[in-house]
Amino acid sequence: RLVEAETLHRRVLNERETLLGASHPGTLRAAHYLAKMLNKLDKRDEAEPLYRRVLDGREEQLGARHTDTLTIVHALAALADKQGKLADAERLYRRALDGREEREPGATLISHEHAHLCAQPGGAARGTGRPGQAGRGRDAAPPRAQ
Repeated sequence: RLVEAETLHRRVLNERETLLGASHPGTLRAAHYLAKMLNKLDKRDEAEPLYRRVLDGREEQLGARHTDTLTIVHALAALADKQGKLADAERLYRRALDGREEREPGATLISHEHAHLCAQPGGAARGTGRPGQAGRGRDAAPPRAQ
């Protein structure tokens, strides 16, 4: 069924590109859905350029700190993490986290994926100035607000 869904997502993307153009928000949404489907199918090398295309479009249309843009940044971070590209994953997770904290002052909880990355040897939490985050595992409970 996932393969059938992939085929349908590709068809929708192709039709939207033809009818609406490559940078139309509806086309970018279709590209995002296809990227998510490819990621589920472990076709990460195909998903990455689609996520980057969506990121470029959203940055141009909505700005780098918009919630929808940051959602794609986070998706790219998770993809890089799954691909073992930990330096890229760390950079992207930090960008998503910083953007979220900027939009929601005081929001200091980190994502499970970022916590997982931090738990890796030489992970993201070392030197961040965020006490208690180094060495936390993927399923660790988030820190309590004080």
